[in-house]
Amino acid sequence: MNPNAVLCRYGELALKGNNRPVFEKQLLKNLRYKLKQELKGLAVKIVQGRVVIQYPDLRAFEDQDMEIMTRLIPFIFGLKSFSFAWWVPSNLEDIEKHLETFFPQALKKFGDQQEITYRMRVRRSYKKFPLSSHDTELYFAEKFLMKYSFLKVNLREAEMDVALEIRDRGTFVSLTKEMCWGGLPSGTGGKGLALLSGGIDSPVACHKMMARGIHLHYLTFHSFPYTDLNLLEKVGKIANSLNQWQKAGMLFACNFASVQRVIRDSCNPRYRTILYRRFMFRIAEKLSHSCKFQALITGDALAQVASQTVVNMSVIDSATSMLVLRPIVSEDKDTVVAHARKIDTFDISNIQCADSCTVFQPDKPITKAKLREVEYQESKLDIDELVLEGIRNIKFVDLKSGELMDQPPRAVKEILGE
Repeated sequence: MNPNAVLCRYGELALKGNNRPVFEKQLLKNLRYKLKQELKGLAVKIVQGRVVIQYPDLRAFEDQDMEIMTRLIPFIFGLKSFSFAWWVPSNLEDIEKHLETFFPQALKKFGDQQEITYRMRVRRSYKKFPLSSHDTELYFAEKFLMKYSFLKVNLREAEMDVALEIRDRGTFVSLTKEMCWGGLPSGTGGKGLALLSGGIDSPVACHKMMARGIHLHYLTFHSFPYTDLNLLEKVGKIANSLNQWQKAGMLFACNFASVQRVIRDSCNPRYRTILYRRFMFRIAEKLSHSCKFQALITGDALAQVASQTVVNMSVIDSATSMLVLRPIVSEDKDTVVAHARKIDTFDISNIQCADSCTVFQPDKPITKAKLREVEYQESKLDIDELVLEGIRNIKFVDLKSGELMDQPPRAVKEILGE
């Protein structure tokens, strides 16, 4: 018989004190939104510090239901783990009877494995139950270990992770545990605009900020005709992959080529990359104010390229008054690559496409720019007009096709007063 419930456990969300109901409400909202895309009629609620998912009539899940939930639930930030469970009456005889039925079923997935690690955890809130939590664990350990000689106790990390949640209205019995990412529910940390390139780093930075509850939208820069529009298809695939972790964010694309040409023709070549980044930040800031985004997110990692020295990042940041978050600033490349592989963006990022920062790239970019010299270079430019030029060249990317949409975003029209 298939399980008829899913028990989801919190991560750090459980430590939020008086603010905890706000986080729980958003967690339930996100989970319902995710599941209803493929499953209808499920009840999702908080029960004594757990998120419980069931059909209202308590019927058992179909195999397809379980496959869908196994695929979707790990994308919900705020959950630490989940287990498929059976709801049974809260008396020792019924629990034992059901475990004797369920246990052999659960063992089948291990095939002919010679040794299976085992542990049991019991939470007993029903005080009329005859055994304490610890005594219940010992009671069933004795029975299982005698019956199944290939079980080996491992209290730290076990393949067969049996859990009993004994409550007055019924007991949840689960035999396995699937891990989730943890973090905080998407949407509890405000809204941010990610400067999303086609590289490995910026998608990882996005994912890290999503895990802290920020709901992200994306801005990418391209330099058509100097770079291929295939870049937008690639970045669109990255955005789609990231959007699995949240309610879908929008992807804005700015054709930056006209701004770059003016910088190329007017300024010292060694400062080009820094000037590019400062104008990117200014354009992103304008867009953010119009859309009420509260922070900019980048994939900068300290000393990885010339523009990402401490001195240069400070100079670049001075172009905007917005909060700039760099969640991977201290990470080494191997760590970032490992993270990218876990979230399935690495292979997409490895598709070869030139990005806008490589256009007119100088041979010897400056690594320790002085702000007064950068400001002198910018004094040769009409900063406000170049920012507006960038804004005029912003369009949405259709995340289904990877193509630019004809109509400019409403935020762009508002900025331009149209």
